[in-house]
Amino acid sequence: MNIDIFLKNNVIVEEYQFELPDNKREKLISFFIKYCGTSYGAKSLFKILAVLACKRAGYNLKLSGDGSETLICSELGALFCEEILEIDVSEDMDFITPKDLNPIVKAHGKRAV
Repeated sequence: MNIDIFLKNNVIVEEYQFELPDNKREKLISFFIKYCGTSYGAKSLFKILAVLACKRAGYNLKLSGDGSETLICSELGALFCEEILEIDVSEDMDFITPKDLNPIVKAHGKRAV
């Protein structure tokens, strides 16, 4: 993807770099191929919103993931951490938020300028 096309419609909030040994690069390409074309999981966003809204109201709402073949950005980031970087992400992938993922990325990545 051309960075100019990406920046027309998106804003980069934070960017991190990860060092990968050569033996992981093949695995990374397989990861890209595996998830390429996966639909965006808007339904997951509404579930996360419901859980967070209930939490603010003092209720502990527990929903299960739907196991669908859709992803949201933080879920894809968590999968990258687990499958490529081999970092244990102890969150439910269907409900992981950027706030949950950020400390993991900060601990293992180098912030790009």
